[in-house]
Amino acid sequence: IQKYVPVTAPIATASVHNSPATLAGRTLLLGYAAHVWSHGALPWNREREIKEYFEGTRNTVENIDPQYILIGPQELSAYPDLVIRSKWQIVATHVPYKLFRQ
Repeated sequence: IQKYVPVTAPIATASVHNSPATLAGRTLLLGYAAHVWSHGALPWNREREIKEYFEGTRNTVENIDPQYILIGPQELSAYPDLVIRSKWQIVATHVPYKLFRQ
């Protein structure tokens, strides 16, 4: 992730506390929603939009078109109806994770 994703480019991931993208020092479209909430933000709309984005029913997340998408066990578990879009190109694979760019 550090090799392929610019520091300023947010990554679409599941809303979990231990995403490899966070551990790589990258920005997420939404981190762990309860943590975001504990700091006074209301993450629920973005959390819903991310779910819809991963399920293929929406093309943006709060008008942001994610450039990078991480798919791993956490995303597959959180979004059982996940759709990998044909325009996503695999940038890197480290089993069981795939990093896509669109």
